[in-house]
Amino acid sequence: MKKLSAFMILVIVGVTLLIVKGGPIVDQLNPFIKEDIYYAVVDSDGEYEAKSNGFGRWNYKFKGYDESGKEQKIMMTSSKHLRIGAHLKIKSKGTYGMKWEEIQGDEIPAKAKEKVTIKHV
Repeated sequence: MKKLSAFMILVIVGVTLLIVKGGPIVDQLNPFIKEDIYYAVVDSDGEYEAKSNGFGRWNYKFKGYDESGKEQKIMMTSSKHLRIGAHLKIKSKGTYGMKWEEIQGDEIPAKAKEKVTIKHV
C-alpha cells in the first residue's frame, strides 16, 4: 500500500510539472489550451538545426501579442529563414507556434502594434 501511495504521488507531481513547465510540446497536445492569433516581428536570425537527410529547420522564439496587447512567448520552427524586420501573424496554441504568415505592419491591430517592435537589427 505504501508503494502504491508513493507511486501515485510521484505520478501526480510528474503530471503537474509537465503541465506547468512542459513548454511547446505539452501545449501542442494539451486539449485545455485554446488556439489564438498573435502578432510578432522577426528580430533575430533564429537557430538553424541541420538534419542528417540534408534538410534543416529554423528555430525561432518570439514575443507575440494578441489583439488586446496581451503578451505570449512563442516558439516555432520554419523550413524557411525568416527576414529580420518581417511582421508575422502567428497561429499559436500556448507557446507552440502552429502556423505563420508574413503580413504588412498596417495589418497589425492597434494594441498589438504598440508593443511589436524590433529589438535589434
